[in-house]
Amino acid sequence: MSGDRRRQSTHPPRTIPQLVATDPNQVWSWDITRIPVQVQKIRLHLYLIEDVFSRKCVGWRLEQREKDELAAGLIEDAVLAERAKPHTLHADGGPSMTSIEVWRILTGLGIEPSHSRPHVSNDNPFSEALFKTLKYDLDYPRQFEDHPQAQVWVAGSWPATTRASPQRP
Repeated sequence: MSGDRRRQSTHPPRTIPQLVATDPNQVWSWDITRIPVQVQKIRLHLYLIEDVFSRKCVGWRLEQREKDELAAGLIEDAVLAERAKPHTLHADGGPSMTSIEVWRILTGLGIEPSHSRPHVSNDNPFSEALFKTLKYDLDYPRQFEDHPQAQVWVAGSWPATTRASPQRP
């Protein structure tokens, strides 16, 4: 009787995303992280798509802003570069990941979108682990001089088999 008696909103429980891949190019995971740059104290945005089975980076781009059109272009470029499309593309709930533009591209390519549960930080462990590996590399500078230096460093971080997505204007 001493508890709160007001009506509380209830939300249906969200299922935990099950990302299981038995072969390459079945499930991809993607996310965006910020990279610090000394010039004008800006942060660059590293968009990255990883194959869940092989842990291969299938596409990436380094941009000065986070925008859904850039994310949609990255997805298209990765599908073209790999000559394969995943069944599922998993992401967290960021604005670029849940945008209508990205949804249009995914449905047009026949890829099932998958998203993390709200306020759950460990539903996208594949991309987050790759970002941590990248940022804890012994050669990782805490701040890059400029965009070209960051571009060269990130390009050199992936194995030779990984292709960078072409930069669109």
